[in-house]
Amino acid sequence: MKVFVIGGTGHVGSFLVPMLLNQGHEVFVGSRGKTAPREDSPLKGAQFVTCNSNSLESLQALRDYRFDVVVDFPG
Repeated sequence: MKVFVIGGTGHVGSFLVPMLLNQGHEVFVGSRGKTAPREDSPLKGAQFVTCNSNSLESLQALRDYRFDVVVDFPG
């Protein structure tokens, strides 16, 4: 399944994303791109997409990805 997690670098996302990856899902993490994940991050394996959930234009730019599920944990 193709899963997009908005706010995936936050507290809850840092637990959810590794679980999804371990289950074999294709995981995309949306963040404002203020901080890059560390090399030893549990989010390693996810694809990172810069976006802002407060900006409709920013989210519309992602429509071609065709996600199966969107989970939103905005900061």
